[in-house]
Amino acid sequence: MFSQVINLRGDQGAKKLIYQEDFSYNIVEFERGNIDIDTTEDVELLKQLEKQ
Repeated sequence: MFSQVINLRGDQGAKKLIYQEDFSYNIVEFERGNIDIDTTEDVELLKQLEKQ
């Protein structure tokens, strides 16, 4: 799966992979997992949240 994600280009996101019939996944509990990391700005926001 990671090799498919790493090959995505532009603003595709992984949605097209997730909706494939053979997609498999695991559920991971993440208490503050309500943010989406798509940009460098998102990463900076996550860093700030980690300091709190």
